[in-house]
Amino acid sequence: MLQKLPKGTPCIQLILDDLERPKIKDVAKALGVSERTVYRWIEGKKPPRIACLALWWLTRWGQQEIDASLVDTNALFRQYVHVLIEENERLKAEINRVSGIAEFGSANDPSKLTRSEMQKNPGRPKLDRSKELEKPDAKRMIRPQTATRQPRSR
Repeated sequence: MLQKLPKGTPCIQLILDDLERPKIKDVAKALGVSERTVYRWIEGKKPPRIACLALWWLTRWGQQEIDASLVDTNALFRQYVHVLIEENERLKAEINRVSGIAEFGSANDPSKLTRSEMQKNPGRPKLDRSKELEKPDAKRMIRPQTATRQPRSR
């Protein structure tokens, strides 16, 4: 932020001219000094930099600096918003893609219903467990092979 301070400021007479020669009383009150001090500055004694900076921001040069900074900041934030919108759209597409993959259900899905069925019928899912309770087909069952124990050789 300190980089924004002007490198140099014009003399106090030019600053007051640009401000359309305000009353000395008003300048003194705004800067918190006496009228005599402002007269000394105008007569040739160099005013403190802080006083020149305070008045400089009120001049057309200071206002142009502020306007330019606002325009730059506005352009920067517009670009930032544009990038965030693009990122948001990309993430929405990725969510839709991943959601589409899961439409078939999964092994650890608590219900056998697909997401679209759950959305159609909100609440507790009602599952048809009649198929799960049927006796298994003996021909289709796979029997595990029992390992035979080999005697140890000495």
